[in-house]
Amino acid sequence: MMLKREGWTVYVMFGKSFKSEEYRALSGPCIELTIAQYAALKPKLEQLNHDGLTEDQFGQAFDDLAKDLSEKGGEPGCGISAIELNRDGKVEIDFEDSLDASEAQDVASQIFFFLRDVCHVHQHHAPTSDTILDVVPYSGADSHWKRETLYSLFRWVIQQKRSRLPASYIDAKGVLAYARAFTEKHCNPEEMPQEFPLYLREATIESLDAGLARAEQEAEVSNRFISRIFNRILPLVGLVLAFLTPFYNSPTGTGVTDQEILVARFAEWFNDNILDVAASFILVVILANVGFVFRSAIFRERFWFDLYRVLYPIPHWVLLGALFVLFGSVVALAVQEYLLITRLPFDYGP
Repeated sequence: MMLKREGWTVYVMFGKSFKSEEYRALSGPCIELTIAQYAALKPKLEQLNHDGLTEDQFGQAFDDLAKDLSEKGGEPGCGISAIELNRDGKVEIDFEDSLDASEAQDVASQIFFFLRDVCHVHQHHAPTSDTILDVVPYSGADSHWKRETLYSLFRWVIQQKRSRLPASYIDAKGVLAYARAFTEKHCNPEEMPQEFPLYLREATIESLDAGLARAEQEAEVSNRFISRIFNRILPLVGLVLAFLTPFYNSPTGTGVTDQEILVARFAEWFNDNILDVAASFILVVILANVGFVFRSAIFRERFWFDLYRVLYPIPHWVLLGALFVLFGSVVALAVQEYLLITRLPFDYGP
């Protein structure tokens, strides 16, 4: 166990596709190994990349290594399953029936995610948060897994609509295309039972188009508003301060308030660092405008979900301690700076 939260294993699949079957399926064993066992066998896997092997030599080395690793599948901490991945996307996973239903679902899901990651390029969703589809136990009815797959695809499309982000609407249309391909390939209306659900794909597309147009309009309005702040209001404020600060006088007398001291200090600092202030302001404006373009890729649910996945293995007391130290440091610096700024450097006279 690592980080006291989850175990780590390595999956290796030895798949073959035959010309006699028109390369319609890739089948073979999928072996689950511990990290130590995989490290010991990795040099043998790398030998398959040797350029000097003939086709026959490669085939023999491939079969021998698959046999050796398959024998490791029966050892503690390991596992083995039979995989058949069809060109139309259907995958069948079989393994020894020595697990209960819940454990079998978990093991099959991990194998399925492994196959998905090595065979599929994620175009319309983040790879680290891809839980759109999962394996479905075979119940004897061929329509069962098809119904569950279609339901999962359309459910994810509806979830994306609720986020109200342009990128989410576009991704939803992409996954909707997957649903259409799956329907045309696997869900022949003449073969499906009468109670098989019917999804209104065209109406869903119209809804996505309308939502996308609305989200783009809202994003454009928001961009205009923020751009006006950075391009008009803030430069005007800076220009006014630049003209007014030379007229500030150092406060004198015994009735000087903290606010007067802060204003005087700010005016003095602003005049002494006018070039640094101007350069920093220009840099902030540039970064802000660039950030508007990429903000949908940063401030979105998937980004925070991936961040949570990174933070999850860290013990909670470490995170709480880091937050406490950070917050305490900020408070201490703020108090120190306030006392430094408001310290009276002026001579009041007799």
